[in-house]
Amino acid sequence: MKKALAAILLPMAVLADAGMASAHAPAQSPEREVMRLAPEYEAHVRYEMRGFLVSLQGINEALAKQDFEAVARYARQSGHSAPAEAPRGLGKALPERFREMGGAAHAAFDQLAVDAQTMGDTRTTLEQLSGIMKQCIQCHAAYRMGK
Repeated sequence: MKKALAAILLPMAVLADAGMASAHAPAQSPEREVMRLAPEYEAHVRYEMRGFLVSLQGINEALAKQDFEAVARYARQSGHSAPAEAPRGLGKALPERFREMGGAAHAAFDQLAVDAQTMGDTRTTLEQLSGIMKQCIQCHAAYRMGK
């Protein structure tokens, strides 16, 4: 029961901490970089971000049940071998740092999948999950879509 509760509360604490940090950020904090993308590129980026959310939620739910096969399955959905193919030219249209952050997030999901399947350790999975969520927060703090 304690492990299941930790699986639910830790991600919420990470988000609350991030919210507190942004609530206490100085007024002069830098503006997020606006990414002006063609509609098909923007749609794909948003699709991938929603996929990250679906994976994170699925991982949390599976972890609460100690179902590490399901944890791995959800993590692989957002790994490098995710089924959605990027539109041609998207990579060149994205800022380099954004591409790096996205690649790191995909790699982190891949590693989480491998470790969940081979180790089946709640603490390790929670730490990796927290790291992925921090990557999401950092990216959203640095970039936004816009015209």
